[in-house]
Amino acid sequence: MKDRKRVNVALPERLFKYIPEQFVESFVESGDLLFRNLSFFRKNEEKGRGDLLEGLHMDHPDNPITITNLSVPSNPPWVGDAAMLNSIVPDDVFIFCFSKGLSVNLYKEFNCDTCVEIEDTQAFMGRLKNAISKLLSFQQYGLLHGKAYYYEPDQAAPADVSDPLNIPFFKHASYAHQKEYRFVLPKKNSLKVTKSIIHWELFSFSSVR
Repeated sequence: MKDRKRVNVALPERLFKYIPEQFVESFVESGDLLFRNLSFFRKNEEKGRGDLLEGLHMDHPDNPITITNLSVPSNPPWVGDAAMLNSIVPDDVFIFCFSKGLSVNLYKEFNCDTCVEIEDTQAFMGRLKNAISKLLSFQQYGLLHGKAYYYEPDQAAPADVSDPLNIPFFKHASYAHQKEYRFVLPKKNSLKVTKSIIHWELFSFSSVR
């Protein structure tokens, strides 16, 4: 895959970061940002933060799927409940998340008592890019950013699922009220899409609607 960047991504005029008060000073005064990898959010069980689908897009049709083995056409096709996944390496892609909205409910959902408003998003991103430019591990893709693509697994995807630059931005529609805008730092060669098919009943996505 040729190195490339997402294009035509406009920053919101305002961004909101829900954060515990104890971290506000280091965030505002020192500019300390804690990027977490996608695996962290897969394992996180906190409501509002944990997401089993981080780092992938799932296509789970309502109707049974038919799979035919073309190398042995005489074998009968498999028919059953399955899902198609387009995924990237979750350990090597790091994110820092904001919301585009200010909401009392999000304070509760993120278990935070403070919200920091970014009034000049362009200046914020400029300082962030400058800091990242010194980190060799992230030189291949640089800083990616954009709003989350909220989707239902049984409906058409809102963006190209074969494009690895899109995968870190997919979120299940149940999170749409968070109005997330995220900054993404992929390590070298981490944005390669792996396609797979899973047997629904044998996998661990039972909690995903």
